[in-house]
Amino acid sequence: MGLAWWRPVWLRTRIGLRGRLAGAAVLAILVGLSAGMVTAAVAGARRTDSSVRRFLAFHRPTDMYVGGAEPALQAVLRLPQVADAESATYVSLSASPDGADPRLTPFAAGDEHAFRTMDRILLVAGHLAAPAAPFDIVINEKLAANRHLRLGSVFRMYGFSLDQNIEIAATGSFADAGAPAGRAFDLRIVGIGRVPTDVRQQSRFDELAWFTPAFVSAYADSLGVSSARVLQFFDPAPSRNVRLHRGPADLKAFAAVARPLLGPDGVIASEGSDAVVAAAAAQRSIHLQALALAGFAGVAMITALVILGQVLARREALDAADRSVLIGLGMTKSQLVGAAVCRNAVVAAAGSVVTVAVAIALSPVFPVGLARRAEINPGPAFDTLVLIAGALVTLVLVIGGSALAAAWPHRRRTGGPASPPRAVATLSRLGLPVPATVGIRMSLERRSGPAAVPMRGAMVATAAAVATVTAALTFAASLGHLVNDRHEQGWNWDVLVGNPNSQGDAAALASRLASRDDVAAAAGLSSVGPIEVAGKSVAAVALEDVKGSLAPTVLEGRAPTGTDEVALASATLRALHQKVGGAVAVAAGRVRRKMLISGRIVFPAANESFGSSLSRGAVITGATARVLFGSLDPAKLYGVRFRPGNKAASLAELRRDFGDLVDTANTPQDIDNLRRIAWMPRALAGLVVFIGGAALAHSLLTALRRRRRDMAVLKTLGFVRRQVGALVAWQATTITGLALVLGVPLGVAAGRWGWSLVAAGTGTGSSAQLPAGLIVIAMAIALLGANLIAAGPGWVTARVRPAAALRAE
Repeated sequence: MGLAWWRPVWLRTRIGLRGRLAGAAVLAILVGLSAGMVTAAVAGARRTDSSVRRFLAFHRPTDMYVGGAEPALQAVLRLPQVADAESATYVSLSASPDGADPRLTPFAAGDEHAFRTMDRILLVAGHLAAPAAPFDIVINEKLAANRHLRLGSVFRMYGFSLDQNIEIAATGSFADAGAPAGRAFDLRIVGIGRVPTDVRQQSRFDELAWFTPAFVSAYADSLGVSSARVLQFFDPAPSRNVRLHRGPADLKAFAAVARPLLGPDGVIASEGSDAVVAAAAAQRSIHLQALALAGFAGVAMITALVILGQVLARREALDAADRSVLIGLGMTKSQLVGAAVCRNAVVAAAGSVVTVAVAIALSPVFPVGLARRAEINPGPAFDTLVLIAGALVTLVLVIGGSALAAAWPHRRRTGGPASPPRAVATLSRLGLPVPATVGIRMSLERRSGPAAVPMRGAMVATAAAVATVTAALTFAASLGHLVNDRHEQGWNWDVLVGNPNSQGDAAALASRLASRDDVAAAAGLSSVGPIEVAGKSVAAVALEDVKGSLAPTVLEGRAPTGTDEVALASATLRALHQKVGGAVAVAAGRVRRKMLISGRIVFPAANESFGSSLSRGAVITGATARVLFGSLDPAKLYGVRFRPGNKAASLAELRRDFGDLVDTANTPQDIDNLRRIAWMPRALAGLVVFIGGAALAHSLLTALRRRRRDMAVLKTLGFVRRQVGALVAWQATTITGLALVLGVPLGVAAGRWGWSLVAAGTGTGSSAQLPAGLIVIAMAIALLGANLIAAGPGWVTARVRPAAALRAE
């Protein structure tokens, strides 16, 4: 391709841009905004999915807990696998003078490594307490919120006596220790922080406080013992939390050398930490949120491609009328395609710049949902890979699409006037006003020659926008129904009473609930650990009635009743390739029994100790648990259903009797994850409304520009400005009305199908909701919006002078 080839291409490009510079700018902004939102969603999905991994890397969690005689322990700490070690301990403190507060978990640093170089705290406000400051502490957000504390607040905690500490260490329980008999400490809040265990959905019992090494000395002085003794109340020998260079990959090699060194009295008490376990549990939920974001990006991209693709195709189709003239002047088809590519390359380049700018501007919105708590660097983010990919994809799609549209043969009829569609003829006989008839005809008829306008493409694009918005409304309504319906979440009771972590008298709690007249049914829920079902490990909850009958939410079949029955959640049932009524082998330890699958249930994951999934797990009776495990302790958590009547009064009385042990708002993790992304359907609808409205405005402006002669003739024949405006409004109404007829049913079907996939994934079996009233309102708003959009082009067209338009033609 030499200079002779490029000259006409460049001339055609310049003329095309000069005549449509404003339109090109609008198209570039529209492309950039759409692509930018999609790019931001993709980058947000990556940021969301990686948030827990990055938080865990920042936290530097414990990989192994070791203890033993001091010389052996020091030898173990010098092993090459060891990256860091810390001394930290739980300290016996209560936020209540009677010692009955089960929510607080205080941790004290035994050296300057704890909470600084290992098990680090992500500060959200304030700063870390200085190691030498005994009465400065850092607390987590849950404690700050529950106790109404802020930076600078003084928080009083009550210490236990030496004898009480010894008893608590021996029993692991505060239940029999009595009221704290030690020193009271007034502590100043200098920081509010977060650790990976705070990322998961928090319970009412997750109040954390972190103390300095100097506090250990002060606490030891109050008891009349050494700091080393305080650090060993809960450990019989010196111990350390250890972080390995390669994390879990070094565990085997480290343990092989450490065990002989620690001797017979040395132990490796546990592998991993609460932070690692909590992060692993949170990652599954966060990964679902990331997938939802990626799905949002995919749907938005497809919708934008359909709508903007029609705009680009129409843009090139309108230039087809000049093709024969340009070919007659000597331009080749390759030069025509080259001119189209060059002209749209400017649009693509500008759109790519806008894409990157929009993606960066929207980056502070992410991560979303649960992952936002794990993000260590909130605010703007620059995902270079995604930003470059977004800009390149925008360039390729716009330039490639324009090239295809320009190369596509546009065969047009050249003779005869356009025949009116049958629908227009029918409407004419109904006596509609002339502007209405003409506007409808211009929307539906297929014209040839210079006045041809591909309005059907505009109708397809508008229908795609309508279908997407309708699907988003249907999905959002279904999601709202599930989030607000506790029964479908497996919450088949009015309240939960108890604390799974309590060391109190669980049997007395059951007796007190059973004796209440306002309680119709109560059942204990006990996490009995994983059981093997058909060879697969499955989380299990034992349900035992203490009054009346209370069962989990049953989707199919019935709840288990005998010792040879088990009910399974949906995903577990699918994974085992079983059906309700089938028989499976259930095992726990050495006990193995053949059991009937009595039903498909929503797993009662209303408490985090039972797991986070409603679709995975098994429910058995208390009697079955005793057969499998040999015994079953009294439950520490009870589902309670009130008698019909004044449930608010019953709840108030129950709270007076049981206080913080009454829970009415513990949302299952899977549902909480969905609640946190409920904004996505609304955001998608807003994006599509914006793109669709802009595309409709572009279609109307293009149609009126191509039909200037027709409009001039109509004005010459007597059309006044008001009638011209009405004609344009009828065009917009016709396009939008037909798009509604086609798009609403498709959108409802797509929304119901999408929700069925989500409901199946959650294991709730929640049915799709049809927001008929909302859809009708949305249809009315769509028609009103179309007329408002048409007002601008109508006003511009009405001001055109017929003589000037005819002379230009």
